[in-house]
Amino acid sequence: MTPSRLVDLRFDGPLALLRLDDGRVNALGRPLLESLAQALDEAESARVLVISGRETVFGAGLDLPALLPLGREALRDFFSLFDRVFDRLLAYPRPIITAARGAAVAGGAILLCAGDERLVTPHGKAGINVAALGLSLPGSALEITRAALGDRGLFEAATTARLYEGPERIRIGFATEVVDPELIDARARELALVRAQLDPDAVAKVREQVRRPAVARLAAFGPKDAESILDRWFAPATQERLQAAVARLKKS
Repeated sequence: MTPSRLVDLRFDGPLALLRLDDGRVNALGRPLLESLAQALDEAESARVLVISGRETVFGAGLDLPALLPLGREALRDFFSLFDRVFDRLLAYPRPIITAARGAAVAGGAILLCAGDERLVTPHGKAGINVAALGLSLPGSALEITRAALGDRGLFEAATTARLYEGPERIRIGFATEVVDPELIDARARELALVRAQLDPDAVAKVREQVRRPAVARLAAFGPKDAESILDRWFAPATQERLQAAVARLKKS
């Protein structure tokens, strides 16, 4: 078990079942990312990883109220942690099934895209709407969403900042299957058990081969992307959008 209540990790035979629950909307802040990083290390002993969220929401974006007051160096440190976690997901040696009840937006959508199979419920939105805030994507987030959406889907989703609903989530690539809420855990387990029958060493090698170009792109462009994100974050127009977003969150 991980020490934080934000992430619950349990083992079920060959499966590692990881559930995120911060009691709110699973916003990605330092505590949740640190707990997720530790859980990913522990889960590697299983053959397949299943990631789920709360009963009403899979995950929101960044924890803006906690991040907005940070200076550039502290924010650089946070995004370094973000990249370490999502780099880990991109290169993870085990199959991943993601099961999302409700919304998966921004950071939550990126985590959803980490799944080889991506299950969603009928009611819920998915999208990477960072451009609406004036932001760009971290390199790790870019490569994870590219792996799920393909170049065409990634370009559409990232540049329009659209939130997709219903079967559109399958068309764009955020989902591979729409499942009723009461059946989604069982369906995720069923898919995971099929993958658990494969040779884990062979699966790990093939995953490394398939993701090798993405890992190379991260090595080549990641540092430049990281500084670009900071530049955009502290741009006056972006700060206004972020402050307005935080004000809306405080009212909700």
